[in-house]
Amino acid sequence: MIMTVSPRYAVVAAALLFVTLTGAAPDTTTDPGCDGITSTTYLHLDGTPAAGAGPNIATIYHYGGSNMDVSAAQMPADFSPLTASAETLAVFGLEPRPTDPVDLARWKAQYAHYHSVAPASMCSSGNSN
Repeated sequence: MIMTVSPRYAVVAAALLFVTLTGAAPDTTTDPGCDGITSTTYLHLDGTPAAGAGPNIATIYHYGGSNMDVSAAQMPADFSPLTASAETLAVFGLEPRPTDPVDLARWKAQYAHYHSVAPASMCSSGNSN
């Protein structure tokens, strides 16, 4: 999952930093370092609230607890940054589409294989880099 914080909604967009989970998922009911999903909201691709899940609706998973307060966006299955409007890219914290031809080619290559991923449990190890 690629993580970018949206300035408008402070959501984590699944598009820039891939998180790979290995082994068994942590037990969020017994591990004090893990926080499960505390609530779910839905947004149209223009950032306006939606009543529930559906086509062209992003699902926003909110995690909370003593260790964090984070939101993660799961974009619709058919979502592509390559065809998204400039507004949608901005709402979900994705890099804007460049106008310079060299930068645009790099941007297209970056997002050519984009796909939305299901949310995972969020855990903190207490370690810092």
